[in-house]
Amino acid sequence: MVDVIYDALDGTNSASIGQGSVRITRTIIVREASGEGQNRAYNAATSSGIPRVGDLHTHLPGVRVDSVSATLIPGTERDYKVTLTYNTEPEGSAGQSDAEVLESGGVIVRFDGTTYTDTTSVDINGNVLLVDVTVSSVGGLSGSTISVTRRYETASIDKTLIRATAEKLFTQHPLDLIDLYSNAVNLTSWSGRPDRTWLCNGASASKYDDTRWKVTFRFSYKPDGWGVKGKIHSSDLEVLNDSGTTIVGYEQTPLSFLVGGTSRNEPGYLGFTYDVYHLIDFNALGFSL
Repeated sequence: MVDVIYDALDGTNSASIGQGSVRITRTIIVREASGEGQNRAYNAATSSGIPRVGDLHTHLPGVRVDSVSATLIPGTERDYKVTLTYNTEPEGSAGQSDAEVLESGGVIVRFDGTTYTDTTSVDINGNVLLVDVTVSSVGGLSGSTISVTRRYETASIDKTLIRATAEKLFTQHPLDLIDLYSNAVNLTSWSGRPDRTWLCNGASASKYDDTRWKVTFRFSYKPDGWGVKGKIHSSDLEVLNDSGTTIVGYEQTPLSFLVGGTSRNEPGYLGFTYDVYHLIDFNALGFSL
């Protein structure tokens, strides 16, 4: 008759606790395992009452059996030491495997970030990077003409590009999805972010079963959007009245009235953005990140 001794205190039980993770090892002794040869170890590992892979720990929520192994105890023929390893579930998995998430119609989302170099003409508060050089005298002579030099600066800065992947099952052929969404930008707000801030970098797909495909989309997020940005100065504009005559003093006319676009915090300049990616409503995908 099989005899199971739980939590044998032989020095192999252990617990390791990290930031947001728990790893526990339990030892169980199984005596008089049934079967012959290699079957004996398997029967010991699957004896009645021994937790299976995926089972929750009886006292620790979110900690599940990750592996079960059985080793013959030296000097015996049918006695085994069964070792259970418990690990913390991946955050957000709610105890489900990837396959279970997909089968339930869910989406598997993963995020990471990468650094890239960008340029800016404003500081962290939106103030223009403007250098004023004022000379109060020339050659040390009093009464010399005062000169002021203004120069607009740009600076190179490191930024983090947020990237995401999303896996979901589709019955639609993936070629249509990949062709439609690759190099597209969200037309409307999506995943809690404004329009034109998510770019689909492409997708890949594999056959899941006879009727479904597992499609993996790749996205990148930029808070300031994926359009091409530029600026124009008032001195480069010629403003005409209704009869086609140049308006004198046009620099005083509000630039937001003269040219459609987004205002910049920069005297005499108007910013504008061109759409260079095709725009699609990402909500039609049926999921968010």
